[in-house]
Amino acid sequence: MEVDSAAKIVLLVMIGLATGGLTGLTGASGMSILISGLLMVGCEIREVIGLTFLVTLVNSLTSVIPYWRRQLIDQRLAAALGVPAVAGVFAGHHLAEAVPDTWLQTVMLVALFAAGMRITLSRSMEQEAGRPTRRPPLSFVIPLGVAIGLIMGVMGGGGGLFIGAVLMIAFRIPVKRAIGTSILVMGVTAVPGLVLHGIAQTANWQAGGMIAVASTVAAFGSGRLATRVPVTVVKRFLGGYLLVISVLLAVKSLI
Repeated sequence: MEVDSAAKIVLLVMIGLATGGLTGLTGASGMSILISGLLMVGCEIREVIGLTFLVTLVNSLTSVIPYWRRQLIDQRLAAALGVPAVAGVFAGHHLAEAVPDTWLQTVMLVALFAAGMRITLSRSMEQEAGRPTRRPPLSFVIPLGVAIGLIMGVMGGGGGLFIGAVLMIAFRIPVKRAIGTSILVMGVTAVPGLVLHGIAQTANWQAGGMIAVASTVAAFGSGRLATRVPVTVVKRFLGGYLLVISVLLAVKSLI
């Protein structure tokens, strides 16, 4: 996508602000705004994937700080998932190279819709936070980390949508701790993804820079708010948005 007009610059900045704001509040959910926004403005799917890695890395570095300070990150679990996930990113990237663009876009749209359903129909965050935390063995955690990396290698930062859900469902981690941990894992896995897309020249640095600057400011501010305010309303709004936008994008791709 060429950034050749003031209107496109404004759109990219708005997408960046929304992405950063939601990433700081709800973790990877902000990537759903980025993906849907970029697809709506006409970005190619592989360019979208490259941009998600760049913005994921920048947002993670910014929004993880408040969670770290308030000890809302499970560092051992993040390491156990993050290290094998890095290997999975390499495998997923090479797999994505062999997949047609239309298939990748279809996977993205299905993932956005599924995430919207999950968020909309899930139990309240207070109920989830009240359940006892699970500690699965490494024999389960390491393959899960590889699977997360594989998904992110194919889907870019959008694959991070599944990290927070996995932490809350499989490990029963309280929502804010799950968000903090998922942000750290996303940042770690974004590094190899960004390098690979930089080598493949599928990262639009101009557009990515504009989005990253806007999202950094929003992520830092919302990350500080997220540790003090409930996120239930935000998640319900996001769930509805994902359901609507995924359907609109599917219709747009068929026209």
